[in-house]
Amino acid sequence: MNPFVTLRRLTASAVLLGLLGTTTGTYGQTGQEDVAKSRGYYRKAVQCYQEKNWPGFLENMEKAQSLRPNHPNLLLGLAKAFTVNQKHQEALAALKKLAVMGVNADLAKEAAFSPLAGESEFANLRQAFENNQKPVGTSVVAGTIPEKQLVTESVAWDAATKRFFVSSVHKRKILTLDAKGEVHEFTTEGQDGLWSVLGLRVDAKRRLLWACSAALPQMKGFESQEEGKAGVFAYDLTTGKLKRKWVVEPANGSKHAFGDLTISQNGTVWISDSTSPNLYRIGPDLGEIEAFVTNGPFESLQGMALSRDEKYLFFADYSIGLFRLEVKTKQIQPVMAPPGQTLIGLDGVYEWKGNLLVTQNGIAPNRVLRLELNSDQTAVKGLQVLEANTPRVVDLTLGTIAGNDFFFIGNAQWSHFDQKNQIFPAEKFEAATILKLALPK
Repeated sequence: MNPFVTLRRLTASAVLLGLLGTTTGTYGQTGQEDVAKSRGYYRKAVQCYQEKNWPGFLENMEKAQSLRPNHPNLLLGLAKAFTVNQKHQEALAALKKLAVMGVNADLAKEAAFSPLAGESEFANLRQAFENNQKPVGTSVVAGTIPEKQLVTESVAWDAATKRFFVSSVHKRKILTLDAKGEVHEFTTEGQDGLWSVLGLRVDAKRRLLWACSAALPQMKGFESQEEGKAGVFAYDLTTGKLKRKWVVEPANGSKHAFGDLTISQNGTVWISDSTSPNLYRIGPDLGEIEAFVTNGPFESLQGMALSRDEKYLFFADYSIGLFRLEVKTKQIQPVMAPPGQTLIGLDGVYEWKGNLLVTQNGIAPNRVLRLELNSDQTAVKGLQVLEANTPRVVDLTLGTIAGNDFFFIGNAQWSHFDQKNQIFPAEKFEAATILKLALPK
């Protein structure tokens, strides 16, 4: 999406796919090892494409896609490989799978697919992709923050004071938006050692605001020696003062980026490390931070949510899919996607009436989804699109549930950096927008 390799947005595969045409993200419901092998075959496919070695292009695309069968980028690349090798029916079948996933693609603008135009099914596919671009959802603007160059990542809600808390990646601070629409600084830039501020959560019972922070190249005043540092900050909601912070330093070549968190009923805080990647835990006594799961089969951990009974912790891996951790035993297993659907690029994850609500920004279009779990919570048996293709959802990130509504950032503007991570001029930015979506009853 843009040229940074932090948290979730871009991988080597996505960069390479630019050589083949439109990108739609990365995905696999497989393990880390299969992902690595798939990327190796993909790179060979790209090399063959550049050399116009069409049989080699197809051979390597087939191998890459077989390891990650529901990967939209690979399906698109495979369809192109079939087309240039004059295997039109196979190309149409791959495109049909993409259309069923709900992915956006403009076949009329894809020159690679022009040889398919004479096939009777091609017109139906074009219509299917056009249908995928129709707006879904009824979100409305809940509030805006006029300050430019924030790059907003997360929003949290405090019902007691009727305030939203919004995190800034670039300006390294937390802002509030009150019921009157007034914006205030909860923290100033870099206060208390804050780096880029990412996931936020309110612990209403204990009157704490929790914030994830990481030293990212996109933040104001970034210094290379800080890269790889991450922290969790707990603020007193009444006084606004820092109660405690926990910092993890890079070691032995491993870097850290705390991207999101969730809170148990007893006050235990769970944190995802998107770079290492590990799962961390801070107990309700606010003692030392604990690496709860390390060296898992992960690539880029994102949002998380506890099941209603708190037996399981669900969490997203941006490149691999959705996982479930049994808290008591630390047993981890993938949560399977519905047949023919994609859980690519999940970012925020939230528990909702025994099921999951997620934000998905790893495909086009960005979407808010309701995931209906099966009885033993090991698979998604139903996927409902709640919001997609609406004008204000252009760079979807994280959100929060308040009552029967979901509030989320619709225009984070992560793309407003150049190749050197220099931010665009202020006039290029829109006001940051918090959107409100009524949830199904």
